[in-house]
Amino acid sequence: MGWLQQIRRAWSGNVSESISLEDQGYRRITTTPDNRLNLNPLDQDTILRVVRTLYQLNPGARRLTEIPVDYGYHATIRAENNKVQDVIDTFWHSPINDMSRYMGQYIESYGLFGELLLPVYVNPQNGFVKVTYEEPGEIGKIEGYKEDKRLIDVVEMKAEPGKEPKRYKVIRYIDDALATINIGTMEAGNFKQVKADGYRVGDAFYFRQCHLVTGRGRPPMEPIIDWLDAHDHALFDQLRNVALQAAHVWDVTLKGAGEDKIAAKAQKIREEGPMKPGTVKIHNENEIWEAKCPQIESRIATELLVQVRKYFGLGMGKSETWLAAAEDVNRATSLSADQPPLRHLEQQLFVEQLLIRDIIEFVIDQAILYGTLPSSIEDRGFEVVMPDIATADNRLTAESLKLLGEAMSIAIGEQLADVDTGRALFYTMANMDMPKDLDEKFEKQEQMAPSQYIAKQQTPIGDRSYQQQKVGVDGLPTIK
Repeated sequence: MGWLQQIRRAWSGNVSESISLEDQGYRRITTTPDNRLNLNPLDQDTILRVVRTLYQLNPGARRLTEIPVDYGYHATIRAENNKVQDVIDTFWHSPINDMSRYMGQYIESYGLFGELLLPVYVNPQNGFVKVTYEEPGEIGKIEGYKEDKRLIDVVEMKAEPGKEPKRYKVIRYIDDALATINIGTMEAGNFKQVKADGYRVGDAFYFRQCHLVTGRGRPPMEPIIDWLDAHDHALFDQLRNVALQAAHVWDVTLKGAGEDKIAAKAQKIREEGPMKPGTVKIHNENEIWEAKCPQIESRIATELLVQVRKYFGLGMGKSETWLAAAEDVNRATSLSADQPPLRHLEQQLFVEQLLIRDIIEFVIDQAILYGTLPSSIEDRGFEVVMPDIATADNRLTAESLKLLGEAMSIAIGEQLADVDTGRALFYTMANMDMPKDLDEKFEKQEQMAPSQYIAKQQTPIGDRSYQQQKVGVDGLPTIK
């Protein structure tokens, strides 16, 4: 019985007398007294302790949590304005925040516990934002925003003995024209009240998942806790069976011997102990020694372990090939089977992008409110760039681009498409951003190129073969 089953059995009550002892503590979802899905969910604190223990002790649980981090640990923020970029870099690379180091840990904690609480402290002199961390297990309760239940207004921490609990106002975007906020301090001499409309204000970031719009976040690993535990138990049992198979006992047969002779022989064997490796045993045909080993079928257990890995991989949206659960793996099957998990991973990275975006937007807002950035700044936009999920197959990409180039050459020559369309298709397939000054670069390239290259560029587009026929003496490709 897994951890989840044990806890649910311990906490369930009002069990009907008609239920057998074997089924005690369980009931059908469809036959609850009030016809509602009145399940007994695990207590939030308990489930957080369970997943933490699994992360520390269960290699499967740790790996499932680490996979999204492997793809999202390194984020790059690119701003359109240099001054905005300076504010972002100061925040991101500050020794206090050190987001390059801690962002991966924040994402891993978020993926493990389903919640992430990051209190912030704003420097009253310049609006610099300091990010800290609170354990999800220390959260006492959350309070929804009255006007919109989708939003969380306050996160209240568990109270220490004799003290009032800390309450964090969750950072959110203000769209009230009458709302104001106090910034600065009297000690710093910059205390003032400013309009909060159009800015993000609050005390802490609170992110959550697996909550279905309202409620606290829940660990994504919760549905597969028992299966991870069962996989561990089954693997340990398998290893124990291997150890048993390596063990043996001696079966000694004494032909025609009576009880007295058998007892005397047994006593002698016990005194001398079992035979050591390399021992020579001499006896006649009336004494037979045989080593007996247990015959345990391990194939069924091995197949069962693979099925369990498949099941909790399904529950976490991870590919069978990532979990060593695929029975017949080759490049073709893995590429096709990995598409749904890759889409799920893309969705997780998108959520991480939104998480980082919210933090950076708040940093920029504080810089504007405290005068580090001018309030009239318009190009405050930025981009959060995450690492590529899948490494492209360069051979296939090159072949596809070659075929596309030939097709577009024909289409342009036959006036079925224009150059801009061909360029857009080419860069889209190459998964690259098309340079805005591409024509200017071509003109500059023509001015610097040797005569053979200029002749190639002046060839009408419809007449170009785009295939390298030979290489000139200067090393540049020429076209016949």
